[in-house]
Amino acid sequence: MQDESSADAHNELVPDSDSVHGASMVDLDAPLVLYNDRSNAITNLNRRLKFVIPAVLVYALLLCASQGLLTGIICFASFSITMAIGYLMVVRRFNRATKPLLQMDETGLTIRALLTDCHLDWNNVEEARAYRFIYKFAGINPRSISAIKGPLPVKLFLYMNYLSAMLYRLVGIKVCVINVPEQYAHLKAEEICEQIELRRQHHLALPDKSKPH
Repeated sequence: MQDESSADAHNELVPDSDSVHGASMVDLDAPLVLYNDRSNAITNLNRRLKFVIPAVLVYALLLCASQGLLTGIICFASFSITMAIGYLMVVRRFNRATKPLLQMDETGLTIRALLTDCHLDWNNVEEARAYRFIYKFAGINPRSISAIKGPLPVKLFLYMNYLSAMLYRLVGIKVCVINVPEQYAHLKAEEICEQIELRRQHHLALPDKSKPH
C-alpha cells in the first residue's frame, strides 16, 4: 500500500506529456516545462546494454588468454559490478526524478540533465541548435560559463565540455557545451532549440531573424 501511494504521489508531481506543453508552445510569456521521458530513456539505456555486455565479455576472454584465467575473472567481475551499480543509479535517478528536465521562463533556461544542473540567463545563451553525435541532442552554447548559475562541480564539467568542443571542432565535428538528449525529452531536439531561440528573442526584445525586413 505504501508503494502504491508513493507511486501515485510521484505521478502527480510529473505530468503526462500532453500537459507538459501545448498552449505554452505558442504563448512565449508562459513558462515551458519539459519533464524526463522516463520510459523512453530507460528503454534506450537497456538497448545500449545489448552492445556493452558482449564487448565486456570479449574483453574478459582476451584478458584470460593473455593474462591468465584469474586476472580475466577478476576484471570481468569488477567491470560487471561497476556497470550494475551505474545502471541501477541511472534508473533510480530517472524513476525518482520529479524536477523538470528543462524549464524556460522569463528569467532564462534551467537545465537538469544527468550531469548538468544549472541556469542560464537569456543574455548568456549564444546559440541553440540540434545536432547528432552518436545520439541526437538539443545543444546549447553559453556566452560565458562563469556566468552560469550552478554548483562548482557542474561548472568544472562544463569547462571540460568547452575544451572538448574546441578539440572536436579541429576535426570538423561541431558539438555543444550543454546538451539535452532528445531521447530524454517529450519534444524533438529541433523543437526544443526553436523554442529556446524564440523565447530568447522575445524576452530580450531582439528582432526576429525569420521575418524579412
